[in-house]
Amino acid sequence: MGGWSVDPQLHPFEEDSLLARERVIFTVDFTECNDSADFVAIAERALIDATDRNQRADIAAWSMGAMLALNLAARFPNRVRRLLLIGATPRFTRDLSSNWTLGHTPSKLTSMKRRLPMERREVLERFHRRMLFSGGPSKGNHPNGIATLSEVGRQLIPGESVWSTQALIAGLDFLQTVDVRASVSAVAAPTMLVHGTDDVICPVEAGRWIADHLRDAVWIEFAGVGHVPFWKSDSQVGQRVEAFLLK
Repeated sequence: MGGWSVDPQLHPFEEDSLLARERVIFTVDFTECNDSADFVAIAERALIDATDRNQRADIAAWSMGAMLALNLAARFPNRVRRLLLIGATPRFTRDLSSNWTLGHTPSKLTSMKRRLPMERREVLERFHRRMLFSGGPSKGNHPNGIATLSEVGRQLIPGESVWSTQALIAGLDFLQTVDVRASVSAVAAPTMLVHGTDDVICPVEAGRWIADHLRDAVWIEFAGVGHVPFWKSDSQVGQRVEAFLLK
């Protein structure tokens, strides 16, 4: 399960990888959601469809998808075998009432929702460039890295999205309101978390918080990497991910 505004076909599993050969990989499509509740319903239906023959699924999720994955793992422990969470956070926006400061101000997302109908490309391009930022000025803002997330030759072009405008707004509603912190301690599935230290979308401290509150967690941190800490940049990490999911 991917992040806000991202093509569901963009994922970290290369077509010729051992993992792709050994596992059935399917994606979850949120591109036509009408409200925030649709994301939970679609993710739940996908999990149930994948495990309706008393099997359990491994869930690989990135960014917003990681929030959905944690929710599913807490609610359906008998259907989720393992979790791989990339650039994860339990709550995307700040909540001063509970001293949660590891996120964005709710007003920032409100502004994005207001602007999307008339300034869709500008809003998306600004978000995508922040998402793709990796380290200092010599590395930052270049979009070529995410191309390696695709097994079908697609890549993310800043400002473009296959999501409907309504789905984008619904996704921001989800990010603005959903909080899975209370669910994390109920997750029994072994979980691997991969995070970049320079992530400006989901702070690395938020990922560490999840790792600290899970029963069984493996934490992998990339120094100087942003919100796209794909493991292809480190073959040893790729091998660890494959070994974790193929156990």
